Amino acid sequence: MAARALKSLLLAALAGVSGCTSDFANQAALVDETFAVGDYAASLEAATALAAEAQPNDAVIHKLKLASVQRASDRPAEAARTMEEAESLFSAYDAAPEVSLSAEGISAFSNPYALPYRGRAYDRTLAATYQALCLLQSGEGAKARVAMNRALFRQEDARRLATEKARIASEEGAAASVADARSSEAARNDAVVAASAAAKALIKDLPAYKDYVNPFTSWLHGAFFLHRAEGAGDVERARKSLELASVLAPGCSAVKADLADAASGRAPSAPGETIVYVLHESGRSPLWTENKFTFPFILLDTSAPIVSVALPELHPVPGQAEITVSAGSVTQRGEEIVNVDALAAQEFNDEYPIARNRAIGSAVVKGIAAYAANKAAQESANRSGGLGGSFLSLATLVATNVYTTQSAQADLRNWSTLPKRITLARLVVPAGSEIGLCVDGASTVKQKLPDARAVILSCRTPAAGGPFSVQTTVLKSR
Repeated sequence: MAARALKSLLLAALAGVSGCTSDFANQAALVDETFAVGDYAASLEAATALAAEAQPNDAVIHKLKLASVQRASDRPAEAARTMEEAESLFSAYDAAPEVSLSAEGISAFSNPYALPYRGRAYDRTLAATYQALCLLQSGEGAKARVAMNRALFRQEDARRLATEKARIASEEGAAASVADARSSEAARNDAVVAASAAAKALIKDLPAYKDYVNPFTSWLHGAFFLHRAEGAGDVERARKSLELASVLAPGCSAVKADLADAASGRAPSAPGETIVYVLHESGRSPLWTENKFTFPFILLDTSAPIVSVALPELHPVPGQAEITVSAGSVTQRGEEIVNVDALAAQEFNDEYPIARNRAIGSAVVKGIAAYAANKAAQESANRSGGLGGSFLSLATLVATNVYTTQSAQADLRNWSTLPKRITLARLVVPAGSEIGLCVDGASTVKQKLPDARAVILSCRTPAAGGPFSVQTTVLKSR
């Protein structure tokens, strides 16, 4: 009887763990590992399957990753459609504002994957920005204008998201303390304090983008309306965006040149000339991992379970490629227009208190339930005496420890197919020129330009020494 009880409780605990945990990290690796080395065919196959089979709570993140792979695979029309599907989900989430979990809500909250991934501010802004690029590449200028305006809206809406995160962190921190005083004690645990300090340290040496404003988006918005202006209003719109981009990316001379054109009101290129913009996406966005640690729920009590807190960690991936653009005797190096690591780290740091409060709240609630079960089993064993009661008590303790330690998970959902950073170079060349693209001193790739007033070359080097790809977009035809 005791053996059967032990087996039943262990199986129940393990079934409970498997039923409330997510396999997202392993699923993400199917796409990320092949994408990071430039095997876009394998990555596309995996991303397509995951997006088709995605659970509703994970749908947004799988669509964003699929769109990245479609874009890298030179399927701009498909990528634009996928990003439109992601945008529809963003809009649906915004129609039902995010609310913080109350003390009762935290009691029911056991797994961050049970909540929908609503998209971070930089996800939303970059999705609209990349969609505009894809639509331009597909020759759909009117739709690209809509996407560019949406990108600007998403950028302006980032301030609201930042305010929401601060509110949620404050409310949930208070709710967790009300639910059980041990939440405050757990927050002072050495491992929790060290993890929180590490999250803050991430942003120390990275550029700061106030309110999550993305200078790449601001520049593209400005360049789009500068070259495709339909009146003075568009030129002024371009000037404002380029002015903001120049403040956020002060080292990018291409932005300054465009701003000078917008401020003067002159045509960006003369007849017989082409302005060529070389966008270079290099490296890999930060890796998200789980930092999981355990501690006794109540000291000096044999009935107390061991509980686990699982927190996310962000690790920038070393390695970024440098590109040099040449035409005739003119050479221009790509200059950073946005550091994606900085965007990710800033938002990670701002939302970290929410992840911490929810992880602690979940651990405390599980600890309370496990402690009650352990106490009840121990009291039953004391009353009944004998070996059977002792086995039942031990089985309960083992089962509850398995549950409280193994069911803890950190939310690792993130747009992992983004680059580490994006650089920009700008040259003015005779129409129909051929330019050279050289990455990290490797052999120069020759690229023939179409006969257009303005052209964007979207280049990507996913890893140091990895494959180099180029896609051509006409920003302004003759």
